[in-house]
Amino acid sequence: MLSMLLSPIVFTGCGSDDSSDEDEPILGPESNIIVETINISGTYQGDDGISIGEDGSLYVSHLASAAGRTIYRVAPDGTSTAFASNLTAPMGHVFNTDNSLIVAFNGPTLISAIAPDGTVSTYINDNRFQGGSFTIDNEGNLYHTVFKTNKIFKITPDKEVTEIASGGPLRVTFGIAIDDDDNLYAANFSDGRINKVTPAGDVSTIATLPTSIGYIIYANGRLYATGFADNKIYTIELDGTVSVLIGTGVFGNDDGVGATVSFAAPNGIAASPDGKTLYVTQKNFSIRKLTLE
Repeated sequence: MLSMLLSPIVFTGCGSDDSSDEDEPILGPESNIIVETINISGTYQGDDGISIGEDGSLYVSHLASAAGRTIYRVAPDGTSTAFASNLTAPMGHVFNTDNSLIVAFNGPTLISAIAPDGTVSTYINDNRFQGGSFTIDNEGNLYHTVFKTNKIFKITPDKEVTEIASGGPLRVTFGIAIDDDDNLYAANFSDGRINKVTPAGDVSTIATLPTSIGYIIYANGRLYATGFADNKIYTIELDGTVSVLIGTGVFGNDDGVGATVSFAAPNGIAASPDGKTLYVTQKNFSIRKLTLE
């Protein structure tokens, strides 16, 4: 994400011995998490937001310091094609209930909808919108962060827009996720804060990461965040406990298991529906696959 914003988005490892938690993965840098770089064929320059389609394809924005113009589709076999082109600095996105990809941009004051066939249309044109990311609840309501104004908006399926949070601890707020109780979590790129927004609109900081945060997701009952500036992937428990999931902290692209793995400015993050696999985009135009168990 976000060198372009400020420069000139499913641990402490221990599984439970309780047999009721036998499917809970053992997490942490010393775990058996496997990290692989996906072998992508065709033209690909994705480096920002990532979403997973119904068929398992990955959809990735090319932002690249606000000069990107494409969202790529990477099929399960690694074949990359341009899903939508001639865009203006696409950033975060999410699939809505119509299976359209809802996309924000760094600059234009609009949100676009990209149909499954790649047709691009304006979803909402609103001067309150100018870059950010999305999450969606079970009723199809979108929640949109606008990092330039430190605001969060709710957008109903009927396209009614309500501002639900603004200012306070929200500072260059970008990544956003929603939990099973409809609490929102918004991550600050500027200072590493993870902020919780309750359905009642109460905003509080629950955790602070020691790095700029790219994107966040909610999966497996916890949050996952990309450490854009320190090349690590973090977990944040809902009680605010922060731990390193994986990453040496050295800028690199070393695949492997556990403590040997390095990342290159990790940014976008998405989780498979079962929460067992994470996909992370990087500044060096690669996608890393993290198998948690």
